[in-house]
Formats: sequence, structure tokens, C-alpha cells
Amino acid sequence: MSGIKMLYNRRGFALEATLFVLLLLSVLCVFAVSGVTTTTRTANYDYRNTRTNYAAEAASDDIMQQLSGMVDDGFISQSELDSLTRPTVPGFSIPTMTVTPNGGATQETINDPPFAGLYALVRNYDINTRATDSSGNASRAVVTVKAAAIPIFQFGVFYEKDLEITNGARLDMQGWVHTNGNIYGRSAGGLYLHNIVTTPNKFRFRRKDGANPAGTDQVYIDDAGGTARQVNNDSDGIPGFSAFRTWSDTRFSGRLKTNAYGVDSLHLPLPLSVPPEELIADRDNGGPDSPEEHESKFAWKADFYISIDYTRINNTLCNAVGATDIQYIRTAGRTTPTAAQCALIFQADSNKWWESREQTFVDEITIDYAQLFNWMALSGSNQSSILYITVRNIPGVNETYPAGARCPTTACTFRPYPVLRIVNASVLGRPFTISTDLPVYVLGNYNSTVNWQPSAVVGDAFTWLSPGFSTAGILNRPGGAGVVTGGVTRWTYAAVGATANTTMYAAVLAGHGGTPFDWVTPGVTPPGCNFTGAGSQSYFYGGGLENFPRFLENWGGVTAFYRGSLVSIAYAQKATNFCGWAGAYYGAPTRNWAFDTRFQDPANLPPGTPVVGSVVQTAYRPVYE
Repeated sequence: MSGIKMLYNRRGFALEATLFVLLLLSVLCVFAVSGVTTTTRTANYDYRNTRTNYAAEAASDDIMQQLSGMVDDGFISQSELDSLTRPTVPGFSIPTMTVTPNGGATQETINDPPFAGLYALVRNYDINTRATDSSGNASRAVVTVKAAAIPIFQFGVFYEKDLEITNGARLDMQGWVHTNGNIYGRSAGGLYLHNIVTTPNKFRFRRKDGANPAGTDQVYIDDAGGTARQVNNDSDGIPGFSAFRTWSDTRFSGRLKTNAYGVDSLHLPLPLSVPPEELIADRDNGGPDSPEEHESKFAWKADFYISIDYTRINNTLCNAVGATDIQYIRTAGRTTPTAAQCALIFQADSNKWWESREQTFVDEITIDYAQLFNWMALSGSNQSSILYITVRNIPGVNETYPAGARCPTTACTFRPYPVLRIVNASVLGRPFTISTDLPVYVLGNYNSTVNWQPSAVVGDAFTWLSPGFSTAGILNRPGGAGVVTGGVTRWTYAAVGATANTTMYAAVLAGHGGTPFDWVTPGVTPPGCNFTGAGSQSYFYGGGLENFPRFLENWGGVTAFYRGSLVSIAYAQKATNFCGWAGAYYGAPTRNWAFDTRFQDPANLPPGTPVVGSVVQTAYRPVYE
């Protein structure tokens, strides 16, 4: 009996042990399932919060892009901050969006590539965005950005659109070269770029129209040691970013920087929806200007604004001062010239002379700088730093001239062409910027080394005339059959020969003539071009940097000595006959051009110098809720 009892007790213990093990396994299973559930919930929570954090970061990136279009003089106004558009991120809401200044504006030397070495007016901003999803998950991102405004006249050459250089005679260019478009370089006589070259797009070692005649491969870029290294390839020949950087680093010490280096576009100080040519346009051109345009356009910056009715471009110009035909607007406390003083400073005459490049008669408004500065010296209230001149009510139809009056052989029809011509400008009395939406012609020397002053010439296009230029002999359209090109008859004339070296010290900001057809990527035809042969490699060349300062005379053997900053913001809108035609209208000068290093000092910048801006991220901090 005792044995049986013992066996019974042992069997009972086994049952109890089995039940205990089963219970323990059940508990472990419960904990395991709970752990998996918790882990899954935690992972889902982290996933959803990560997604909302990315959404907040995307909203910050959107705001950075908006700020890029607002950078002006290193300061973004509160009204501009208030106008920021709330970002849209699909699948998320952005209930919070704030941008606040972090400290004041300061002048800094840029230390980070690709614009290291330039100076900028800088201010930091904190961007705070909050994103939520449909489940109520939320995250915030705090991004600190640096808004840098770079004075544009720090560049030896700055182009908003494609920069083309296909010079015949040798051209040396000192100073930083930048374009927001592509760079096309080709030269027979030698193109020497002695400083850094940057573009957010491509460098192409060819002409834009695809025509590369033999012997036009003489393009050189200095390395860091100052040795001119010949260009032998380009962005198309070395398509990989890493390979291009290796090539540029090895050959030019990295001084040719493209999109392979992450170069940014430098935005003009205008809203992104406003075309760059508005920088020199008249007030309220095409409609009321925005507050940002008021801050940026020369027409609004000017302390002396003159608007002339087209019908007054004649010998009675100054007789209409004070009438509605000629409007003077000056800032508070400033005076205007009397009719007698006006007559000394300004002269005007319609159909003054024949302009061979533009193939029309010039309606000329002349401003005598010597008389202008004499008048400004009479009183402090007479002084001006920025003068803006425009012509309104320009006819939209061509003018017809009968035979014998301007047209020696037969009657002819040509478009109205008002221009501003500057004379007696070899010595300036004070820092001064002349600005206009008209083509500008400078006669002779400008701002010589005697009493040098910070100065700029701003206009639709810029033509440089030698001191000996005269309209004698070109008062009328030349007779004869002319040259027929594309069904259009054009005339040239025996250009007056330049006989003396000519000097200019000033920044020039104007429109240019471009080659409208890109052999690789067809472009948009600039205004005024009616060429119908798109796709042809024989497409005409638009003129390039060597013709950005335009010439009308035979300059053979004479030097055009220039020191300043060459800036093109757009295609010319009024001097538009740059699409090529048979018949020479000038002989190239010896181009001795360089950047004026005095512009590296902010105190020496011309009045009204525009800035180009960029916004870069300097810090990022996610905040999970």
C-alpha cells in the first residue's frame, strides 16, 4: 500500500509540474505577444513621427526657396516675411510657420565655397515649422538659415543669362566671372580668364550655335599659381560630376566651378515672378510695382527722376520743363534745374543721325556731365547720386521719311529709337550712377583717374563711342541698293575711324544680344529676332561678351581701356537689332579690360549697386512632439 501511495503522490507532482510549466509558457506567450505589439506600436509611432518630421523639414525647404527671392541689401523686410506663402506638403498639414530674424545684419567675408573671398551683407533667420498627419502625429523643425546679399559689382563679369565669349582679337579678363546660365567659350585670338569662373549650369568649350572654326581653341584659365592653363574639355566631354571636379582641380586648381561643384544661382533682388529686366524698367511698368520692386528698381532708387514725352525730343526740350511733357521728380528738399540750366545740361533732337548697327535713326537725348556737375556744385540741394531718365509715349508704329529728307534715294520707314548719349564725362564731381531704360551711348573718356569716383552706367544697352566720333556724314540713311538679308534691305556706312585711345572707369549694367539657338538645347529667340532657320549650325552669333560694350567705328589699332564691372541682366529690350546681318559696322579695338579692384571695398561701390542673394542652411534641429 505504501508503494502504491508513493506512486500516486509522484504522479500528482508530475501533473502539478506540467500545469505549472503550461502556465509559465502561457505567461511568456502573453509577454511575447505584448512585447511584439508594443514594439510594433513603437515602430509605427517612430515611423509616423519620422514622416511628420520630414514633412516639417520639407516645409522649411519651401520657405528657404521663398526667402531666396527676397534677399535685398542683406535685409528681408517684415512685410516680405509677412507675405510668405504657407507651404503645401501632400498628406500633411502645416499649422505653424514662423520666420524670425536672429540678430542684425552684418558685413562678412564669405569663407565657404563656391563664393569664398567675396563679401556679403548677411543676416540669420530661424524658420520654425510644425507638421501634422491625419492621426494627430506632429513634429517641428527649427532651421537656421543665412541670407547673404552679394553686391553685384564685385564681379568682373556677371550674366543672368548664358555667357558667350568668342573673341577674335586677344581678350584678357581680370576679375571673377559668373553667369546664372551656361558658359560658352571659344577664341581664335586668345581668351584669358585670370580669376575664378562659376556657373550653376555647364561650361561648354564651343560656340552656342555649334560652329567651331579651326583655330578657335585658344581659351585659357589661370590656376591658383597664376599660370594660364589651356582649356581642352568641358561639361559635355566630362559628364560625371566627380570626374569634372577631378579635371578642374587638376588643371585649374578648381577655379572653373560648375554644377559639378554645387554652385548656386545668384538671384537678382526682385520677386521670383518678376523678370530681371524690370530692374531698369520705368516706375509701375505694366502695372503697380510691389514693395520689393520699389526697393530694387533704379527708377525708384533715383533721387532725380525725369520722364520725357517722346514728342519733346527736339530743340524745345527744356522749354517744357514744369509742364506735363517733362516731369521732374526729386526727393524731399532737392531742387530742379531752371529752364536755362536745363538747356545747358540737356539737349535733344529727333532723327539726329543714322545708327548702322540698329539700322534706324537716333532720337537723341544728350546729357552734358560737365554742366550737370557744375549745376550740382552750386548747392547741396542740387546734388544727386542716382539720376533716372525715361521716355514715355514712344509710338508703336514706324516713322516714314520721304526721299530727300533723311532718305537720299527713296522713301524709307524706320522704328522710333530714343537713346541717351553722355558727353564731357571724363571728370565726375561726386559718386554718381546714371540709369535709364533706354540704350546708352558714352562719348569718349568716362571718369578718368583724375578725381576717380564710384560710378555706374545703367541702361538697355551700352555703346562706347571714341572721342573723335562725329555724326558728320551719317545724318542720312546711306544711299544705294543696300544689302539684302532674309528679304530685308539693310544699309551700312563708312564708319568714322577712332584715332585716340579711350578710357572708362565705371560699372556697366545693361542688356546684351544673345545667340538665340543652342546647338545642343534649342533656346528661346530673343526679342527682335526673326530668323527662321532654327536647327541650322550656320545660325548667327549674337556678339558675346566682346560685344557687350558695343562699338560703331573702325577701332583698328586703338585701345579701349576699361576698368569696372560688366553686368548683363537680360537681353536688350530696345536695342534689339542684334540678330545678325551682312555688312560690317565696326572694326574691333584692342580690348584692355579688367575688373576695377576698388569695388572690393564696399565704400567704393557705385550708388544704387544691386545685390544678388542666396539663402543657405547653417543649422537644423528636429523637435518631436
